[in-house]
Amino acid sequence: MPKSFAFALYFDAALENQILELWNVLARRKITSLLIDSGSRPHMRLSVTTADDLELPKLRTTVESFAAQEGPVAISFSAAGGFFTDETSLFLTPAPTIQLLAFHDRFHELLQVMGVESLDVYQPGNWFPHCSVAQELPRNRLADAFAVFQELKLPLTGHICDVGMVELTPFQEYCAFSLDGDMC
Repeated sequence: MPKSFAFALYFDAALENQILELWNVLARRKITSLLIDSGSRPHMRLSVTTADDLELPKLRTTVESFAAQEGPVAISFSAAGGFFTDETSLFLTPAPTIQLLAFHDRFHELLQVMGVESLDVYQPGNWFPHCSVAQELPRNRLADAFAVFQELKLPLTGHICDVGMVELTPFQEYCAFSLDGDMC
């Protein structure tokens, strides 16, 4: 069975801690603790791929080289929303700046060169950047979760400081590399 991997963007410590606090409030109020329980860190996915033939060591080296050539990206989470499907999830969404979208495009160009196919929803032109704060949210707790969102003081601002690769099932961080720069 093919494995699924995600390429993720991680934030500076101050922004990561603000998002972790939101996860913790949702857990303390017994709304959801899935993201905490998974061992994940707050992040935004750049891409998800499913393949059995990924050359992980080569891909790791390529992502490391990419990160060394990029600088931190300013980010401002200015809105909150949700995907209202069978497995409702809530998220923070950043202003889609030219800098953020260009970073995403450059990363996808790298994946194409490596022969890595990304799921369609992560392709340039389709990508909806977001940071999950609640996943598989029970519908009867939706109002409680939105009440937590109303307590937020948006925007949450900071920088994207790392790019990494994680195996999704089970969740396991494979590698993460700092973006070159002094902001983080």
